[in-house]
Amino acid sequence: MVTALIGPVTTHDDYEGGLADYGEGEPRARQPRNPGKLLYPKPARPSAGWLNPWTGSFGRLSNSFLLAVFIYWGWDCALSVNEETKDSARTPGRAAVMATLMLVAIFAVISAAALAYAGPAFLAAHSTDVLGAMATSVLGSAPGKLLVLCVLTSTAASAQTTIMPTARAALAMSAHGAIPRWFARMHPRYRTPTIATLVMGGVSALFFVLLTAVSKNVLADSAASVGLLIAFYYGLTGFACVWFFRRDLLTSAHALLVKGILPLVGGLTLLGAFILSIKSYWPAASSYSSFHGVGGIFLIGAGSLVIGVIIMLITARFLPRYFADGITAPAKTEGSASL
Repeated sequence: MVTALIGPVTTHDDYEGGLADYGEGEPRARQPRNPGKLLYPKPARPSAGWLNPWTGSFGRLSNSFLLAVFIYWGWDCALSVNEETKDSARTPGRAAVMATLMLVAIFAVISAAALAYAGPAFLAAHSTDVLGAMATSVLGSAPGKLLVLCVLTSTAASAQTTIMPTARAALAMSAHGAIPRWFARMHPRYRTPTIATLVMGGVSALFFVLLTAVSKNVLADSAASVGLLIAFYYGLTGFACVWFFRRDLLTSAHALLVKGILPLVGGLTLLGAFILSIKSYWPAASSYSSFHGVGGIFLIGAGSLVIGVIIMLITARFLPRYFADGITAPAKTEGSASL
């Protein structure tokens, strides 16, 4: 639901050849990339229409919605480390809500400010490095160079938001018997999942190196396909929330809204965006890479889900405890082991 607040900013048709043109049947590789034609920003008058999502097809809207989901990905890190925080019953939830509201404010204000200052044509012409293109004119020559440090810091934070939740998810699955027990081994001093962190960090780095070596086009499509995967599991989380709290929904109006209506609407919205984007990403022209006329984004995104289902079925055959009993009490033997 939160992404709906920022998604419209990325769907406006004034992004000629920019984010809005990642739509149905339009070649991503053929987007305008002519920085030389627009060396200077051209201010645009702010308009409420920038927040209007209904300026194009449903396919464009769904693709832009998934782009917003990808941008927001990582806000839930506070929830994944709830067992490592003080007052774990309340602090992680409050942190997640605060992080979401801060992201809405930051992204909405910066997006609107960039449009007003530089204009949509300038942003589209410099869509591969918008901040770098505006840095000198906004901050000046010397301060503008500091933007590189800001980007590097942001990159490090982004890497953390990728490794931290996956390591904690592996820890939980290991403790409940869904994957091998050694994933649950903890650092004796910091009490963090040592093995899971190292494995997930190493796997992420390995995938990046392999995809870069294979093709930068494949790397670009793999990054774009992440939005599909995020929408899939965020949507499942919304449905799971409604089912898990189904007995509490009628206890109060607040419980019905927070535990039922909002998660259900969010899950349905993400499911709709997922289905529409799957359709729009099928043509080869929608991606940088393709195979036999099928777009690389579709192949990577849908293929990852299919492979995940296959691995889940194999895992359920050899590690049946979790899949047979559902959520069970964590194992005390290996789950608390230290390195």
